[in-house]
Amino acid sequence: MLIHGETIQEEETNTVPETGQTTTFQSTKLPLKRDDGSIYALCGISVDISRLKDIEKALRESEQRFMIAGQAAYDLIYERHLSSGQLIWFGDINSILGYPESIELNRPDQWMSLIHPDDQELSAKCVMVTRLCPSR
Repeated sequence: MLIHGETIQEEETNTVPETGQTTTFQSTKLPLKRDDGSIYALCGISVDISRLKDIEKALRESEQRFMIAGQAAYDLIYERHLSSGQLIWFGDINSILGYPESIELNRPDQWMSLIHPDDQELSAKCVMVTRLCPSR
């Protein structure tokens, strides 16, 4: 790094042998340069991101459990993002409903297009009610 004058950003994991405690850092190392561009020192900044890593791991595990629950129940469970309207399905919606993998069902309009025309008005009203109900 000092030879090429590049900034390096990477995660570093350190374990204290005596305690076995592991800490993860987001580290940035950069050369300090004189006015003429020559390098005279190295600057390093590290931020402990261990808590963030623990939270990310817990979230991945929770998502995996939720996915397994949806598959085991042979049921369709979804999450709808309020800002984008995107649907995230937990469980294999396409095979459960008999649609090929090429059909995407991650937006409400895609989902509604598959509902029988006689049922679309009622389904749209149900969707609207869920949008208007406050979260509990």
